[in-house]
Order: sequence, then C-alpha cells, then structure tokens
Amino acid sequence: MTSINFGTLLTRIFVLVDDCYQQQVKKTTVLKPGIKPSISDSEMMTLALLKLSMAFVYTLLQK
Repeated sequence: MTSINFGTLLTRIFVLVDDCYQQQVKKTTVLKPGIKPSISDSEMMTLALLKLSMAFVYTLLQK
C-alpha cells in the first residue's frame, strides 16, 4: 500500500471539488449580498469532506 502526503491529498480533493463546483453549481448561484467570505465555497466543502472522511477512518480504526 502506498502512502500520500497530507498536503497533496488535501490539494487533490480541493481541485476535484472546485472543478465540480465551477461546472455545476457556480453557474446557478446568485451573488450573495453582504461581506465577502474569507474562504470560498469550494474550500468550505473540502474541509467538510475532510472532516467526514477523518471521522470515518477514526471509526474504522476503533474496531
């Protein structure tokens, strides 16, 4: 089994999420009023996926 650097993994997940977001979601999203967010929607989705995957791996390791 090969291992992957955490930074590389995070970057690959982000690129996949961002590409999908740009193709599918951004075209249909209306501009939101107010202060510009400090992170993008793609970054937030990447962090959410990372959190879910880490919880899943932790659960598997507990067995």
